[in-house]
Amino acid sequence: MPGVPFVASPNFRPGGVTRPPRGLVLHIAAGTYQGTIGWQHNAISQVSSYFVNAKDGRLTQCVDLDDRAWTESAGNAEWIGIEHEGVAGDSLTPEQIANDARIYAFLVATWPGLKVQITDDPINGQGLGWHGMGGNAWGGHPGCPGAPIVAQRPQIISATLRLIFPQPTSTTIEGPMTVLALTNGKPDAANQWQHEPCITHNGTALLVFNTDGPVYGASHPSVAFGHELQVVEMHKSIMGIAKRDGEVLVLFEDGTTTVPLFAKPWAVK
Repeated sequence: MPGVPFVASPNFRPGGVTRPPRGLVLHIAAGTYQGTIGWQHNAISQVSSYFVNAKDGRLTQCVDLDDRAWTESAGNAEWIGIEHEGVAGDSLTPEQIANDARIYAFLVATWPGLKVQITDDPINGQGLGWHGMGGNAWGGHPGCPGAPIVAQRPQIISATLRLIFPQPTSTTIEGPMTVLALTNGKPDAANQWQHEPCITHNGTALLVFNTDGPVYGASHPSVAFGHELQVVEMHKSIMGIAKRDGEVLVLFEDGTTTVPLFAKPWAVK
């Protein structure tokens, strides 16, 4: 990883990995930063991780991402493990959270299909996991990295999203707006209701709603003829709007994201 010191561990398998990975796995080192690096560089230990993350912000990579580290047994081929300085029961420091986000953002840049989300599923899940979720197949460590760190995953997700999607500068909230349903694939003015708020981002109207019902389109004074509309769904307090490859993403307080109901935007009138 660019900008991160690489101190190669002898404990790894060349190749033998699935890429893109399923995500990141958080571990607690049960020791110091330097002690953990030293142990991973001892061939007798037969353990290694891709990264070792110190409480004070230092970060070291020990295994190339194209090789298999020896971190979580059956999960080694599909997951990227990070050891954190500390002991079970510790919380991550702000510096450790920032490092985890930095790693996660780099992985997303390397493999754009990698999902930025929380997961507790070691078999089919994708996203940010933790060592204990793998059960016996991952070595039987139910207390790793410990409940406080598992509970900090939303903070890591949020910090990662801020790196991937810098906050926009021209987002405003307006309302109310008229929501239109579709009839035969077209907006139907006879089937409409008022809803708010309307978020306008760089001239594009975004409908944010808090309902289980489908919302297919919108008409609003800020939406001129032919402007494109993106539809998103709100579950938590919004902290920002971002775009990637034509998709509009809403960034929420807890770090979760949601994408438009449509793969491509469509025009409204």
